[in-house]
Amino acid sequence: MKFSLQFRSFLALAGLLIALLLAINLALGLLLPRHLRQRIKTDLQRSAHLAAAVLDAVPRDQLNTAAHRLHDKTGLRFTVITSNGVVIAESNKTPEELASIENHLYRPEIQDALRHGTGSAIRHSDTVNVDLLYVAVTVSPEKPVMIYRVALPLVDIAATVSHVRSTILIASLIVGLLAIPIG
Repeated sequence: MKFSLQFRSFLALAGLLIALLLAINLALGLLLPRHLRQRIKTDLQRSAHLAAAVLDAVPRDQLNTAAHRLHDKTGLRFTVITSNGVVIAESNKTPEELASIENHLYRPEIQDALRHGTGSAIRHSDTVNVDLLYVAVTVSPEKPVMIYRVALPLVDIAATVSHVRSTILIASLIVGLLAIPIG
């Protein structure tokens, strides 16, 4: 069976389109999540420094209320931790629940913040039961060191990658349909 030149050209174009779509999806899967995590980390570092400036001026007995207000305004999770790892404010916990939170001293982002002034980690939170990107900073060298930590769920990254992939798929299908030879 012999195919027309037009049909062979269409098959070549369709093959090229499929190969391009696979390459784009592979690149998206490898590069976009890493880029989004870095972008979120940079934004969280800014937010952590801003939260530290705000919360550092709040009396200790009002920190949890202030952390809740910041959470309500931003949607971010805020935690204030002493230099020995005790959580003294948490935007997702009531003051009564604070005592039951385990010591945070050996969390990687806390250790990095104590050593270098800033730290970050991606891990699962048992407190809120989701994967989070954490960024912690320290301030106030003239006072006892406090660690101000900000966190954001990473579910948005998967949703963004999925949305970009479906947009590319739809655009590819439209291009493919327009390339179908008529007659």
